[in-house]
Amino acid sequence: RQISVLESPRCGIFRMIEVAAFGVGSIVQSAGVGTFAKMDEKGCFKFGGSTVILVFDDEKVKFDDDLLKYSAQGMEVQVRCGSKLAVFC
Repeated sequence: RQISVLESPRCGIFRMIEVAAFGVGSIVQSAGVGTFAKMDEKGCFKFGGSTVILVFDDEKVKFDDDLLKYSAQGMEVQVRCGSKLAVFC
């Protein structure tokens, strides 16, 4: 696993961790070290889908109520690519 420290004008510094899961053979980090722009390729998962973990400072992001509710109950929430998860404070 690799932890990338990223910075955005809207949410400041945050971390992104790509996690290979069932059906994923490897993660290819194509961006290397340094700066890259929004929508630039950073890398890809080989042989299937996987999980991306984003870690933000508490005061920068407000997660949607349904995610908070079900997370507090220890329940999984299905999230599709492009779904709204939160708003920036």
